Amino acid sequence: MLKEIDLFGVYIPPLALYGVIAVVAFVVVRRAITLLGFEALIWHPSLFDVALFTAILSVTTIAAFSAG
Repeated sequence: MLKEIDLFGVYIPPLALYGVIAVVAFVVVRRAITLLGFEALIWHPSLFDVALFTAILSVTTIAAFSAG
């Protein structure tokens, strides 16, 4: 169940927290892709970034639902 996060009296939607986690994971994965040299295999980098972030955010949200 989704419950708001109380941060000093301000209610924040849980998707915002999942988004922050997804951004951190995205930066780590994207940097690993660059360091390993797989960036040359990406046809459209911007489209790849959007798809990768969407996939990471989806996995984060599904993991939160299954854990709670």
